[in-house]
Amino acid sequence: MKNSAEQNLLKSGGEIAVDTSSIIYLQKLSLLDQYSHIKHIVVSEHIYNELTSKTNVNKNNDNSTYKNMIANRKLEVCRIDTSLHYTDSGIEKLSIPDASVIKLYFQEHMQGILSDDKEVCSVCNKKAIPYINTPMAVLSIAINRRISRELFHKKLEENYAIGRYSAYVIDYMKNKIEEYLDNV
Repeated sequence: MKNSAEQNLLKSGGEIAVDTSSIIYLQKLSLLDQYSHIKHIVVSEHIYNELTSKTNVNKNNDNSTYKNMIANRKLEVCRIDTSLHYTDSGIEKLSIPDASVIKLYFQEHMQGILSDDKEVCSVCNKKAIPYINTPMAVLSIAINRRISRELFHKKLEENYAIGRYSAYVIDYMKNKIEEYLDNV
């Protein structure tokens, strides 16, 4: 059964706070630009610093992709207001970059979060924060007709391979594909 928060995250338009893994996965799938046509991607300075650190640049790509996206207004880097306190937000156990995704959502009144981190998703569940993972972002790209169904299935399989998703996530996606993509 479709829920409206999820539907909004799959539709074109709006801003979404994104974590490091999701950006890297979309980049590895060559879908980051496609996704940026669907959602305005916003990352915290902490996430941007992780993405452009020497370790990530050497492992994943050069950071010119991110700089070009910023120049073309497809990616926005936002500073977290340290004067705001997030009591009882469930973020105390998260890493600083992961916590910054949750803070960014609240601070900027984002539409939702794109994350593949289990702990971030757990906080989202507990706090009723709308979120999707990268396979759902790939589905969003297909729903919004930025890629063909054939390419969608190929990219989804590639995503499963690089993301090491659990059987639960894969089964969940099968249901979502039937629910959303079959009606497009």
